[in-house]
Amino acid sequence: MAQHIIIHGFGIEGKAALPYFQDKFKSSHFTVIDRETHDIIGVQSFNESDGLTYLKTLETEDILFIRSPGVPPTNPIIEYLDHHNINHETALSYWLSHDAPSKIITVSGSKGKSTTTALISYLLAQNGEDAFMAGNVGITPFDKEFGNDAIAVIEASSFQLFDCNYKSDLLVITSIYDTHTDWHGTMEAYCEAKLRPLLMNNDCKSLVSNLIQPFVKIPDTAHNTWLEDELNNLELPETIPNGFKNNPLALNLKTALLAIKISGFTDFNKLMSNIDVYLESWTGLDHRMEVISKAGGRIWVDDSLATIPEASILALQQFPDKVIHLLLGGKFRGQSYESFFEYVGNNK
Repeated sequence: MAQHIIIHGFGIEGKAALPYFQDKFKSSHFTVIDRETHDIIGVQSFNESDGLTYLKTLETEDILFIRSPGVPPTNPIIEYLDHHNINHETALSYWLSHDAPSKIITVSGSKGKSTTTALISYLLAQNGEDAFMAGNVGITPFDKEFGNDAIAVIEASSFQLFDCNYKSDLLVITSIYDTHTDWHGTMEAYCEAKLRPLLMNNDCKSLVSNLIQPFVKIPDTAHNTWLEDELNNLELPETIPNGFKNNPLALNLKTALLAIKISGFTDFNKLMSNIDVYLESWTGLDHRMEVISKAGGRIWVDDSLATIPEASILALQQFPDKVIHLLLGGKFRGQSYESFFEYVGNNK
């Protein structure tokens, strides 16, 4: 048992993870390292500079180091750990390795992963399975209760995957675009992070976007299905709600259905026979094409989950006959906005 539990980064996941690890390692010594110190009862806290100094005083075999997802591999503390062969992973990765149910579906991708994750979890549950979603979708799993045959549907970002140490039954990569290269360094490193669950488990099935092919090679031994090769082979019933008949929801739904079919975790024929009924009660995700208000012929839509230009273009395409007032914000991550500006310049 590790004598020193160190949590690096004390944001949403770090704060949720602390009581989880305190409950598991009651006799261990806890330390939080963050940009600034925190007043936490029973826990020592350092800023990053002092935290690195403290880390150098410890015996490496006694450390369980938990990295918050936003801490990049170029962080001096992470570089020190790598140089000294000290393992690090996120709290989510640890939970998936030690306390998650035996059935795990991991969903990642540059866009579409949140809605696809939610649809997989929702449709499995509607079809009678004990399924739940967690991870980057904004739900921490640490206090989750579930049965022996439960299915965890995990949305995972590349930030969470690049040092993950768990085995997934199925990896779904919805798309790949030039994003987060400021964090990973190169597109190749970004794509390799996305594929890590596949590389960690030779038995892992995968449904991967063809868009990854220019950057990394999937092993010939992998049980992989190329997403775009299969999308046209899946017919959606005419009876599904209208909102699912057009992109991006139609694409998300098809991806979710293909993932469920490949996983083998439920009766797929039963699901398809009832899909129109199941989808009638689907409410969608907060901040993903969420209609906030309608008044005087105007519609206010929140799509703040969109973090890349391609996702914003898809959102704008849903309103071809509307004059659009667009509010944008966020951090520049080195993406090309050429196609976005071209689209905006050619439309109202």
